[in-house]
Amino acid sequence: MIFFNFSRKNKKINNPNNPNNPNNSGQLETYFEGAKSWADDRFLWLEVSRQRYQVAFFSMLILVGLLSLSLLKLLPLKTIQLAVIHEGVGGAVWVSALSAGDIPKANWAKTSQEIAHYVEIRESYDPILYHYFLRELRVFSSDLVMDGYLALQDQKDSLAPVNFLGTKGYRTVEVKSVVPLDLESKNNAKEQGHINLAQVTFVTTDHYFDFSGAMSNETENSATDDGAEGTNGPAGTNNMMSAQTLGSADKTAYTVLVSWAYTGVPQDPSLILEDWDGFLITKYQRQMMA
Repeated sequence: MIFFNFSRKNKKINNPNNPNNPNNSGQLETYFEGAKSWADDRFLWLEVSRQRYQVAFFSMLILVGLLSLSLLKLLPLKTIQLAVIHEGVGGAVWVSALSAGDIPKANWAKTSQEIAHYVEIRESYDPILYHYFLRELRVFSSDLVMDGYLALQDQKDSLAPVNFLGTKGYRTVEVKSVVPLDLESKNNAKEQGHINLAQVTFVTTDHYFDFSGAMSNETENSATDDGAEGTNGPAGTNNMMSAQTLGSADKTAYTVLVSWAYTGVPQDPSLILEDWDGFLITKYQRQMMA
């Protein structure tokens, strides 16, 4: 019995949790090798992911830089494109585009309307719209023609509408005819020397206001169109809505020689809406008809 106890006391127990157990060393090595492999894989995956995002970021940065450079180069090329909508007699509509400096093709129907419009705003008078007409005339007139107009509007000239009518009335214009005498478009390789020249016949009508509520009219100054009034006056001559027409009005007939040119679509975008084709009156000579 004593021998049995002695051998049990000196017997070594194989504890699986004992780190000195030779059977556990292999398991620990396998465990750490697996952990190291997992850590290496994880690190490699993170490194690849980081490099991938770096490549994407720098690629986008390069693209944004190239786009910015492209925009900087395109900004000086920015222009306002003028689109003209035409409507034919039969109702056909078409659009043509013109760039700054382009000169439209010669078209007498369009030119005659522009000449008539110029004569209307130059020869008409409205105390309310006077400064508007003056600004519009500066756009359509050469310097020489504008100087002649301002000389006629001198405050010392008693016959100038701004002095003659003042705030007592207004003047309307009826263009009777616009006849082409010569056209620059007739010039060719064999024939030169043609200029743009037209004769315009028109009648002015002076209306006087009676501020008590009616419009009084003076005696007729010329023998043209008794009792008839111009209907092609400028916009705004009907501002005096309280006035009524009584009897005849002061009428005077004139003829004028005009020359014109087309300087092309203005470079200044602010002038395109006022004078889209560069129409310019270069000569204006008016004469009263007997």
